[in-house]
Amino acid sequence: MQPAEREILSLLGTVSSIFTFLTAIAVIGLGLVLVRPLNKTAGIVYVIGGAARLFGSVLDAILQALRPEGADMNTVLLFSSISTLIWLASSLVFYGGIIFATIKLAETQPPQATHPARGAW
Repeated sequence: MQPAEREILSLLGTVSSIFTFLTAIAVIGLGLVLVRPLNKTAGIVYVIGGAARLFGSVLDAILQALRPEGADMNTVLLFSSISTLIWLASSLVFYGGIIFATIKLAETQPPQATHPARGAW
């Protein structure tokens, strides 16, 4: 592999990690600021989903930092399989939480007025 190819792949991986991190932060903020005042259960589930995605990103970054530089194929496959398991678990909690919270949010009834509407009739 040429050095330029390595740099492009490294750049793509970095952009992907940054995008995942920002998405997790956005979902946490969405759950706390917008959704929780409307439906506490949905807001908390959004926060848990975002936190799981953030935790998975941090664990994957730590795992990538611990990978030996000149490792043999078995070690590389072991680290890749652990990384895949981390991403599967965090993605399952993230997307499952978003689906569940969206369903709970859709069931939320708008607040009722304390006084009945008074009109001309």
